[in-house]
Amino acid sequence: LNIQFIHDGSAEARARAQSAIDVALLRAKADDAIVNSWRADSELARLNADGQITASPDLLAAVNSARDYWTMTGGLFDPSVGPLIKAWKKAQEEQRLLIDAQVEELRNVIGFSGVTIDGAKITLPKGGALDLGGMNKGWIIDRCAEIIARSLGEYDAATLGYGGSSMRTLGHNSVDNIPIRHPADPKRIVQIIEFRAGNGMGISSGIGQTFTVNGMVYSHLINPLT
Repeated sequence: LNIQFIHDGSAEARARAQSAIDVALLRAKADDAIVNSWRADSELARLNADGQITASPDLLAAVNSARDYWTMTGGLFDPSVGPLIKAWKKAQEEQRLLIDAQVEELRNVIGFSGVTIDGAKITLPKGGALDLGGMNKGWIIDRCAEIIARSLGEYDAATLGYGGSSMRTLGHNSVDNIPIRHPADPKRIVQIIEFRAGNGMGISSGIGQTFTVNGMVYSHLINPLT
């Protein structure tokens, strides 16, 4: 997580900014230990391993947010594709492409409608797993932005970025230009977005994460409906 704080340079402003940044970075570290499914020690990883968990308020908030996004997108955003992500990782390790029968079998456990949220208890279907990678950076940035926003003076501004794919701007009259790169040719910029105070954005593409099987490169982005 990268945080840039723009202020008048006074000692008071520097101290206020550093204090807010320190608290936000601790928040980001704690949240990563909750929602990062690639960490074996995360709370989400425990849910995926056990199939059920009495969730902390933070994990419950994240999964409920994921359910909201799943509903809003008609299922196009679906963190329950976790089993397919794991299958593609294994296909890359074994250099053996998934066959249709494997995909169909996996699709039987995919679908957020199969995830049960009862109070604080979250239960996955047998063989199910959640991958919040499509939202966790933005979710963490939003939570850190709440901390930073409380510390901003009238003419202060701040920019928060996470891994180059998720960002937020806050405060007074801040403007940044964000390049959107072509997924097949990262050196080629296809669009510049003017990013103003209060904006937030997440970018997903096959630039950073891919699966390579038998010389063919596949994006990590999956359409859960197909």
